[in-house]
Amino acid sequence: MPCQCTMDKKKVIIVADIHDSLPSLNPGHRQEWESQASIDFLITTISSLGYDSELVEPKKSKIKMMDRIKNILEEDNIENTILFNLVEGFTSRNREGYIPSLGEFLGIPFTGSDAYAQAISLDKNLVKLIVKNAKIPTKNFYCIEDIQNLPLTIRFPIFLKPNGEGSSLGISSVNIIRNRKELEFRAQEILAGFGSVLIEDFLSGDDLTLGVFGNYPNYQASAVAKIIYPDLVYSEEVKTKDSMPESLAFCMPQRIGEKIQKDSIHICKILKVSGYARLDWKCDEFGNPFFLEINLTPGLSAYYSSLPICYEESFGIYSDLIKKVLQFGYENYNTNKIFNYGRLEKKIETKNYFSI
Repeated sequence: MPCQCTMDKKKVIIVADIHDSLPSLNPGHRQEWESQASIDFLITTISSLGYDSELVEPKKSKIKMMDRIKNILEEDNIENTILFNLVEGFTSRNREGYIPSLGEFLGIPFTGSDAYAQAISLDKNLVKLIVKNAKIPTKNFYCIEDIQNLPLTIRFPIFLKPNGEGSSLGISSVNIIRNRKELEFRAQEILAGFGSVLIEDFLSGDDLTLGVFGNYPNYQASAVAKIIYPDLVYSEEVKTKDSMPESLAFCMPQRIGEKIQKDSIHICKILKVSGYARLDWKCDEFGNPFFLEINLTPGLSAYYSSLPICYEESFGIYSDLIKKVLQFGYENYNTNKIFNYGRLEKKIETKNYFSI
């Protein structure tokens, strides 16, 4: 059941990696992080909804992060506090599950999906295997971690991408591969930079995206958007924190749109997604859509992210989206058995939990 506490007692701890905060850090490591302007707007929106809010950047101060967690546990007001998870990390396959793992372990509500779903979603190859097994359309694919594992015979053209990254990191027009020489060179580059490479049949049609919102098993899918961008592929050069050079057009034929919505909800049910997700699809030259990937910590920027635009097209304004994200987080905490272990702490002494 939904949380019955009064609004003025609810506290939102925004746990975020911020793109602007560590300018000396490798830009690739910060590619998925939100901008300061986006976080500021999110804080303003949360405050307008009647919540108290506080920003914590764990990459800048892990001690502050742990002190804040300690305070939450000692204040005995856990049900009225929620961690708004915007931590993306870098390089680790577990990176999008850091905050969900912490929240589940300590019995603190958090927004978005649990660590298990987050880890699966970050592995593009694994998700596509799951989707293929569910008989949802996806093109041929395979993943390698060693250049020696490239198959001897390949039907070109193909497309290469890092297997465990988002925000089009490591993706540009050179990832369209037309011959063996290009394949070996680009695969070696991606392996050196990211450790594993996903190899897919190349799809030359439109890029599509949509949002799915809700907690298992009840979901709603937004309208499907066609992504229009000024490049041959939807590359990391297109995705910036300064502007949104791409645009979304909600012009899909009803039959195709409804099929994508149905399949996207099916995928969310398989993974038991919580809160919100963005799913990306791409068409072949005949306009047939194929699943590409799912993102369970998608951008929520009011300035350059596609998920809020999809929500606004179908359901309401930006503040409604953030309100729903928080409500889904509290609902998940009150109904999902994954919190049973963490909630047990309430029956045990907690004031010395962090004592050494």
